[in-house]
Amino acid sequence: MNPTPPPKDILPFQDIKDIVAPVEPAAAQAMAWGWWAGVAVLTLALLGLLVWWWLAMRRRARMPGLPGDPDKAALKALEELRKKAAGLAPAEFAEELSGIVRTFLQRRTGLMAHVSTSPEILGDRRRPHHPPPPPLVAAFRQILTDSDAVTYGSPAPPRAER
Repeated sequence: MNPTPPPKDILPFQDIKDIVAPVEPAAAQAMAWGWWAGVAVLTLALLGLLVWWWLAMRRRARMPGLPGDPDKAALKALEELRKKAAGLAPAEFAEELSGIVRTFLQRRTGLMAHVSTSPEILGDRRRPHHPPPPPLVAAFRQILTDSDAVTYGSPAPPRAER
């Protein structure tokens, strides 16, 4: 079986001139833009969450009523007490000074200084299941002792009143 040759009047590949390259569908073109748009939206959402988290952390650090540093708060309270010291009786001054020291010790060391007596804070009357006081407490022994002497009376209050 021999194939028949094409007629001479038809040029080879004459019918090919009408074939056109396939056109890419519009959905495929839009899909590339869709990926970039999705990436942009996701990036903006993550950036928004990051900014929201950062602002929330800044607000949390500035809670009203809680001093950030017990040292600074105690120094500020002592300065205010020094300004009004001339108008206070010795017992009032000793009570306020003791309150400042107790607040400082409670915030700095975690001792329950406002509900404990001075001997309990200083470790003089320590309960068996309680740990000894931190070394910082020893620095305030004289202040707490003198404040108690002035507030509750003592055989020798002149030194404490000074």
